[in-house]
Amino acid sequence: ITYSEPAKAGFAIVIKTEVIMMGKPVILLSSVTYAMKGRDLLSRQGIPAYVERIPPSNSSGCGYGLYVPHGADQAQRILSENGIKILGRLEQEAAP
Repeated sequence: ITYSEPAKAGFAIVIKTEVIMMGKPVILLSSVTYAMKGRDLLSRQGIPAYVERIPPSNSSGCGYGLYVPHGADQAQRILSENGIKILGRLEQEAAP
């Protein structure tokens, strides 16, 4: 909070806010095949999901995952309950 005094009597309070951008939730899977199966499974459950290419690393396998715009926690639970192994989850930086 910043206090400033105008030229006349009284004062003003200026509140500076910070905008925090959340990344897009991507569920990491072991293969493009599991990403496609997961997408189809979630679609049948009414949850939109999109196969995304992830830059490969030691932890992300071949580099594919599912971007789930809404309900990523629920999607992760559904995938696990249906035998789709989840390697992890990341918040990928959203494109401007």
